[in-house]
Parts: sequence; C-alpha cells; structure tokens
Amino acid sequence: MGREKVKQRRNRSQVKKRSEARYKQEGNSLSARSSIFSTWVKSGLVVIVSTVIVVICLVGTQNFSQSKDDVTENKVMQTEEITTKNLSDERNAPKGTANKPPTKTVDVKGFKSTIHNILQPVPITYDGRNIQFVEIKHEHKESSVRVYIADNFLTERECDGLTAAHLSHVREASKKQPLVCFEGVQTMNKYLKDINFRYTGSKSDFTPGTLCVNESFSKSLSKRLHYSLSTAFYRGDSKFSEIFEEQVEKATGLSKVHGGKFQITSYNANVGYKTHTDCTEDDEIRDRFATILVYLQDVKEGGETKFPVLGISVKPVKGRLLVWNNMRPDGSCDPTSIHNAAKVIAGRKVIIQRWYYYKNFPTLGRAHPEPALPERQQYQPRISCDEYDQGSCRWYDEWGYDHLVDYKLVQHSLS
Repeated sequence: MGREKVKQRRNRSQVKKRSEARYKQEGNSLSARSSIFSTWVKSGLVVIVSTVIVVICLVGTQNFSQSKDDVTENKVMQTEEITTKNLSDERNAPKGTANKPPTKTVDVKGFKSTIHNILQPVPITYDGRNIQFVEIKHEHKESSVRVYIADNFLTERECDGLTAAHLSHVREASKKQPLVCFEGVQTMNKYLKDINFRYTGSKSDFTPGTLCVNESFSKSLSKRLHYSLSTAFYRGDSKFSEIFEEQVEKATGLSKVHGGKFQITSYNANVGYKTHTDCTEDDEIRDRFATILVYLQDVKEGGETKFPVLGISVKPVKGRLLVWNNMRPDGSCDPTSIHNAAKVIAGRKVIIQRWYYYKNFPTLGRAHPEPALPERQQYQPRISCDEYDQGSCRWYDEWGYDHLVDYKLVQHSLS
C-alpha cells in the first residue's frame, strides 16, 4: 500500500514537471501556432473576392481551450507571450500573406479588472447597413435573461468567407487522427452505450496522467461518435477580429475587453449540443455573462437554438446575430438561461460565437501554450466529450488542461 502511494506521488510530480517545462518552452513557438487560423480566416475571405481558394500550408493552431472553453482559462495562465497579427482589412481584398507577427507581453501588474453586467442592444448603421434588434419576449417572471436577434449583422460575403476558412482548416487538421478525451470513466461508458459500442471502459483505458484514450481506441471511437467541429482565433490575430468586436460593442454594449476567444463551430447532419448553461452555478464571477453568436449559413431543417425554460426557439438565418445574458446583474448564474443546439436534420449549421465575461482578467481572449500530456503528434486535434447529460462531444484544433488527471495540481502550479 505504501509503495502504491509513493508511485502515485511520483506520477503526479512527473505530470507537474512536464507541464511546467512545456509551459516555459512553448512561449517561443506560440507565435506560429496562435496565428494560423487567422490566416485561414483571411484566405476564406479572399475566396469571396477573387473566387480562388488560397491554400496555405498548415502550420496548425494549438492554443488553449477546455470543455468549457474560456471559463477557467484565467486560472491556468497569468503571464505568457501572446501574438498579434498585422493583417490587411478582410473587408477589402487582402494581398499576399501576413507579415511576421510581433510579440508582446501581457502586463499583469498593470491590469485592473472591471465588471460588465449590462446588455443593452441599440440600432446602429454599419457598413451602410441598418442593424435593428428585436427582443424575443418570454413570460418567465423570475428570469433575468433577455434574448435579442438582429438580422444582417454580417454580410453574405463575410459569412461565406468565415465558413470557407473554417472548413478549409478542419479539412487540413483532420488529416491527423484526433485523440478522444472524456470527462471521466462514467461519462465514457455512457457515450459507449449511446453508440452501441460493446465494451465497458475503466481508468486503465486512459493514457498516463490524462482522461484521453490511446490512438487506436480513439480511431475506433471517432468513427462512431457524433460531434461538432470547432476552430478558434483570438484578439489581435487578424483585422477581422478587431472589426467584429468593435461592431459587437457598438451594437450591444458588450465591452471588447470582456470578450473571450472567437470560435467557429459547424454541425453536420444528426449533430447538435445538449441542454446546458454557458455559466457555472458557483461563486466564480470570472464567468460568461453573455453569449453572442452569428449564423453563417441557412439550415435546411433543424439546428435551432432553443431555450426550453423560456419557451424560445431561434431559427438559423445567414447573417443573423443572436445574443443573450447568462448571468444576473449581481454576478450569479441564471439557470433559466439553459439552452441547446437542436440537431441538424438536413444541411449544415455553421456559427461564429464569442462569450463575454462578467469580470475580466489579464489573459482573457488570448492564446495559451498547451500542456505536455497526452503524448501526441504535433498539431494533433482532439475530440472532447463533456459530462453526458449536460454536454456533447466536440472536435477541437487546440488543447486545454481539463483532460489532465492532475488538472487541479497543474492549475495551482501555473496560477
């Protein structure tokens, strides 16, 4: 028994040391990895202007994410090297590839957190378009949630460009077999049962120090699991990110300095996302106050964003923005904000979304280095399956820390 405890302590120590080493070493290569998707965004927009798909060699994006994406990113990193790209305006025809991105350091000591607890959409004129908001009313008297839509928030050209960039990047990244990770053993077995996979999993199926299965097991599972596909880019990665967050701030009042990463997600037929809240019901106020998403394609059938408690269902319409608050003005998570992405029945659903936080923090919306585990190929994607009853599986082009067995220990060592 004593030997087993010593072995466990030694394993935890090794995980911590590997992660700390990777944390220090990854800073030098972060520029190349954090900027590539913005290049794909740029190339996708070029498609619309010149009708020629600009194919760029995939360097890869391997930034920081989690099953809850940005929710706990503030706890993992306090300082790091971050990258910004000086790209030409995507709303004009860009020329060539971007210049080598400069590197700058987040000033943690000089940063002062602020609180953002107001969602106030207003009509604006942008790029010659009159953008009007319509509130979707509900009758839940105890709910603080307000839901708004605005059509033509993005142009057809912008929607098509972002979609092309996302799908091109997914195709390139998918050339490598994704590793599959679960929230735990119980969650894994529920997913296995769901896909009629005749096997009962155990902790021994996970690779050392992680909640991810090995490559051969992942290959078998990835052929049968249903999952959406997400790619991310960050503040300063491209001119589009700056234009988009400015447009959102003017229209909704959501401050850009409270915004997390930008995420483009696609759902193929028979794929959706189960009912969940975007905020967590605990005392953490560095959490998602509001969610915005823009539908980048019309969907033939299905794919609605539904709020079951509020009795609201929003149909995907190309260019339409949907925005709502998840938290109350006092910083608590409002459970009536629970929502889901209905399964796509026919066609494909593509959205761009961003979360805005109640209390911001220095590294919010910035790309982060990756953990060392699991051992994997460079730029190998992952499929992360959240808690079964309130989550779904999603493919990511980047790695977070939530799949680590010793996540709490690593989190403490990096904060």
